[in-house]
Amino acid sequence: GVKKVPFEDFIKPDAKILMDGNCVKSVLGAIKVSGGVIKKSVVDRLSKHYKTELNEEGERVIVVFNIVNDIVTISLDSSGDGLHKRGYRVMNYTAPLKETLAAGLIQLSVYNKSKPFADIFCGSGTLPIEACLYALNIAPNKNRNFDFQHFKNYDKELHDQIRVELENAEVKDFTPNIYASDINPEAIKLAKLHAKLMGVDNYITFEVRDMREFKSAEEYGVIISNPPYGDRIGDKSTIGELYTDFGKVFKSLDKWSCYCLTDNKLLEKYFNRKADKTRKLYNANIECKYYSFMGAKPSKN
Repeated sequence: GVKKVPFEDFIKPDAKILMDGNCVKSVLGAIKVSGGVIKKSVVDRLSKHYKTELNEEGERVIVVFNIVNDIVTISLDSSGDGLHKRGYRVMNYTAPLKETLAAGLIQLSVYNKSKPFADIFCGSGTLPIEACLYALNIAPNKNRNFDFQHFKNYDKELHDQIRVELENAEVKDFTPNIYASDINPEAIKLAKLHAKLMGVDNYITFEVRDMREFKSAEEYGVIISNPPYGDRIGDKSTIGELYTDFGKVFKSLDKWSCYCLTDNKLLEKYFNRKADKTRKLYNANIECKYYSFMGAKPSKN
């Protein structure tokens, strides 16, 4: 059945063919063997079409097969690297958020481009960078490549046209108020590098600072942070003190809203305040809660 698929419409004769697959409730439980059979069929089809043996020295093409209840579905991976990889985060710092999760946390908040934004546990800078992309309407994957660009029928002219349309939709005449700090100088150094690679370093104020020192002259604003928890904190006996001090900082910002993603179930106790809303989310397979503490609504004026 695999040999009936017109792979030559997509795959060039020099493509490096990789396999990726899974199996659910099927007698074909040997994934590697199934993948080998499928790859041989793909190669046989392409060799016959191109009338030559494939050297597989070109760009990769990932053939994906899903076997569910003895039905096999064949597809090509058009993305390559996971779509959460925006292309700007070249190095990691202690269990960073996935870019897509960070973007989701921002969109689950009341943050919009008119409000000040702060992450006072910024680590490698994912949250402030994603907030900046959101505020300026920058397509998050504009700086990365996709595997479909190596397909035989790739339409570069159309792709370039879409890129231009997205760039034209960006907010050009506005500078968002975005602040990011971390107590670790290495984290800030890395966050600045990532912001530069994404092209938004001029819009974010980075600072090496203990979160206990955070203050703002702005009346309204939004804090969104992913503070240390679980394996990310070296001395777990100090976690209560850290979260209590975080709560005090937020309390001093009278009309600000605060959002916190953590696996710590005592956050409301440490903040001495019940959250207005909580959501269960998973970060790196760790079950967490996303706590929302709402500040006063700005007046219409």
